Amino acid sequence: MPFELLFGRLSTLPSAIRGPPEPQYNYDNYVSELKSRLQTVHYQAWHKLLASKEKSKDYYDRTTGKAKLRVGDKVLLYDKTVRRGRSCKLGAKWIGPYVITELDKVNATIARGRKVTKVHLNRLKPFY
Repeated sequence: MPFELLFGRLSTLPSAIRGPPEPQYNYDNYVSELKSRLQTVHYQAWHKLLASKEKSKDYYDRTTGKAKLRVGDKVLLYDKTVRRGRSCKLGAKWIGPYVITELDKVNATIARGRKVTKVHLNRLKPFY
């Protein structure tokens, strides 16, 4: 199908020679036939893309678990600033615990000592 999307015709492979020969077209028939073939192949590729997207989303959603966080819960914060290299492979990736002081749909405000920081929920995990 990728070859057909790119060139507008089926590829001519030695295995394809076994079938009956395709009829020859004049210029008028060729344009309309090419247009209908490209529309059909585009439609098929679009549906396969949508199916692939749905499959990827289902797979991703299966492995992600939304943590049920509330104000007052203790959480760990993913530390992006820790240098990860040969010397620090076993370094702590999560720091904390911190207390959630405010919460909205995608962000949480946490108290880091005397400072208050607003972070995305993806960077938090519950502290047990």
